[in-house]
Amino acid sequence: MKKLIFLFTIFIFNFSFSQVTISGNKLIKDGKSYKFSKYQEVLTNSEAQVLFKRSRTNRTISNVFAGFGGAFLGYGLARIVSTPSEYKATFYGTTTTIKNDKGAY
Repeated sequence: MKKLIFLFTIFIFNFSFSQVTISGNKLIKDGKSYKFSKYQEVLTNSEAQVLFKRSRTNRTISNVFAGFGGAFLGYGLARIVSTPSEYKATFYGTTTTIKNDKGAY
């Protein structure tokens, strides 16, 4: 119980003395909302500016990796789902039935 009260006190202290709050995709300072691109006008602490810029860069890079990962995952799943369990193929004039154990159905 003491730990919970301690964490709650730290949480309240942090928010009561914070410089800027984040609401959705906007920064709020003194009741005015700013876009993330205007962070240099909002943040006065140089260390906070550096950390915010780094976090924006990391977000961009992670979105690129997530896009490629999602595309490759979707492509692989589509191939697995769309592969029939049996299909007929013709080789040198003879028709052969090929069974595929890798199909999803």
